[in-house]
Amino acid sequence: MGALIRPGRIGARRVRLSEARSAHAAAASQPGEPAPSPEASLRVEIDAQVRAEIAAHAESVYEAERERGRSDGHAEALNNARAQAAEELTSARAELTERVSSALAAIERAHGLALASLESAVGELTWIAVCRVAGRSALMPAFVLGVARQVCAELRGESSATARLHSRDVATLRDLIGELSSDPELRIGELRLTIEPDDALDLGGCVIKARSGEYDGSLEGQLRRLHAVLVASGATQ
Repeated sequence: MGALIRPGRIGARRVRLSEARSAHAAAASQPGEPAPSPEASLRVEIDAQVRAEIAAHAESVYEAERERGRSDGHAEALNNARAQAAEELTSARAELTERVSSALAAIERAHGLALASLESAVGELTWIAVCRVAGRSALMPAFVLGVARQVCAELRGESSATARLHSRDVATLRDLIGELSSDPELRIGELRLTIEPDDALDLGGCVIKARSGEYDGSLEGQLRRLHAVLVASGATQ
C-alpha cells in the first residue's frame, strides 16, 4: 500500500493525519463505541487517497477520449465534404461537356443548313442568269448556228441529216449561209444538213434527224440538261 502514495498528487481531498487523529479522539470520547486504532485510521486515509487518484485519472482519460472522438468526427466530416465536392465537380464537368457538345452540334447543323441554302441560292441565280443570257442570245445568228453545230458534233459517222428549226431561225441561217457560201445547204465538217422550218419549235430550237436517230438540240432541251447537271451536283434544291 505504501507504493500507491504519490507525493504532490493527493490534492485538497487528502485527509491530514492530525485531522484523522482528532476524528479518532472524538470518536473515542463517545460512550459505547470503541476508539479505532491508528493503523485503521491510516488505512482509511490511504483508501480515500487512492479512490481520489483513481477518480481523477478516470476523469482525465474520459476527457482525452472525448477530445479524440471530437477530432476524429471533425476529420471524418471534412473527408465526407471533400468527397461530396469532388463528386459534384465531376457531375458538373460532365453536364458542361454535354452542353458544349450539344451547342457545337447545333452550330454544325445550322452551318450545314446555311451552306445548303447558299448553294441553292447560287444555283438558282446561276440558272436564271443562264436562261436570260440564252434567251437574249437565241435571237443572234451566231447562237443559232452554234446550236446546230453542237448537235451535229454528236452525229459522228453521218454524212447527211435534216435539221428542223423555227422559221425565223431558218431565215437567220439562210442569211448567214448566203453571206458565207452560195450553197443553200449547210455543211458542217463532213455532214451536209438540209434545213427545214418548223414553227412548232421555239426560237433557238433545233431537232436533227439522221439515220442513227433524232437529236434534240433545242435551247429548252439543252437548258433542261444543264439544270439536271446542276441538280445532280447539289447546286439547286
